[in-house]
Amino acid sequence: MTMISIANPLWRPSEAIVQRLNSAVLQEIGTGKSNEFGRNERHHVSRTLAMDATMAMLAPAAKIMPVVDADEIRRNMPGYDILVGDRLRVQVKGGTYVDSIGWAHTANRPEAADLNFDIEIAVDIGAILDPRPLGRRRDGREDIPMRRYVDFYIIPGDVVRAQVAKGAHVNGRGAHLYSYKKRMRPGTKEHDCQWFGMAEWRNRFDIVEDALKALST
Repeated sequence: MTMISIANPLWRPSEAIVQRLNSAVLQEIGTGKSNEFGRNERHHVSRTLAMDATMAMLAPAAKIMPVVDADEIRRNMPGYDILVGDRLRVQVKGGTYVDSIGWAHTANRPEAADLNFDIEIAVDIGAILDPRPLGRRRDGREDIPMRRYVDFYIIPGDVVRAQVAKGAHVNGRGAHLYSYKKRMRPGTKEHDCQWFGMAEWRNRFDIVEDALKALST
């Protein structure tokens, strides 16, 4: 098989979407909540943007093998979102929050359907948003970088499942995998239960390259 080079696609949403997301950030900081997006709309926007970004990243692979949105082959089934080369299962997550990147999986069940993937890709759209829309603040936001393009956290499935098995919880909705970009106070649940090693998986495009190489064996 021809070697496929996977690199950062330097992807960002349309400026109209960026403006709406920045407006939501401003509202959340100013009032503690946002009405910029309707019920479940932000979740849908996050997923759509993450899928678009991941498809852009996988464009070199799509030139020589099938790269299929899994919704085209089965509907409303957990596990994976993109199937590459008929074998590589990729789950996609998206985040549009400035302070953190995170998501959840079924807790205490390593065989759960939502853990049935080979690679997980979490697209941090929040990385391109303005973390300080009201100027300098003393809430840890001074440490948050503002990037031009989204970040990709590319994590092998076995690593995700091992992290889920540790059972970190912020609330009762499953095992949370999350990392804060701003300073958090040690001793708080948010600080102590976060995944401190998540940063090592940021923009690890070599993991996708290696997985594509393995498809030929």
